Amino acid sequence: MGLIYSIEFTLNQLTGYFSNRDPSGFIVPYLIFIILGVSTLIIVNLFKKYRKTKEKTTLSMLFAFLFTEIAVIFMIIENISYTTLGQPDFGRLMSIIALSFSIFAIISLDNFALIMTYPDKKNKLIIIVTILGIIAILLIIYANILGPPYAEVKGFILAYDPIVNYFYTGYVLPNFFVGPIIFFYFASKIREENRPKSNLSLWMGIALTCFGSTYLVMLIPIFAISLFVLLASTIIMYVCFSMPEWFKNKIGWES
Repeated sequence: MGLIYSIEFTLNQLTGYFSNRDPSGFIVPYLIFIILGVSTLIIVNLFKKYRKTKEKTTLSMLFAFLFTEIAVIFMIIENISYTTLGQPDFGRLMSIIALSFSIFAIISLDNFALIMTYPDKKNKLIIIVTILGIIAILLIIYANILGPPYAEVKGFILAYDPIVNYFYTGYVLPNFFVGPIIFFYFASKIREENRPKSNLSLWMGIALTCFGSTYLVMLIPIFAISLFVLLASTIIMYVCFSMPEWFKNKIGWES
């Protein structure tokens, strides 16, 4: 355990300073509980639907929500490891696992977007997205093996050297943008011939944009903001996928 971390951990145990420095900290546990509850209900419903239909789109969406929930759980364990258990090395491992499942969730959503819009081009594009995601994960693992200054715990957050962040962002950003871009492009292309389907594609693009932005918002030290965005994007995605009657009426969908 590094000297700086030891001082931070001791100070946190004595005063609770680092635990309470986020002004929204009191609401974070409730938001996490709601997100896990909502995502669990969605996962159960998607699993039941997939058992009946065996649709690939349902399976991709199921994996996306499942991987997201797993990522959130490991993020919770990571935070507890830093702030309560005083185990930064274990926290690093939890962070890597959480990050990996987050990338798997994004890849699943990209796969969902391609199946919904351009299934004939899916295999080539999803291979590229997957390779970029794997490279990003390997980069983070290597940075943690090297340790400081490439990866170190600062203020109970696993921080990376700017050069690591630069390359990591370069590999991950395409994964965030593939899904929304595909849906937005598809929405504009079919706007005249099928407006309801175009509206659905537009809303799916918005949902995936919100989901991807969750990870960018995490750069803001107020954790509750990213959780609010994640909760909103989760609900929007499920509404777009399940399409209840009120949503069909809103976009003019005809069965």
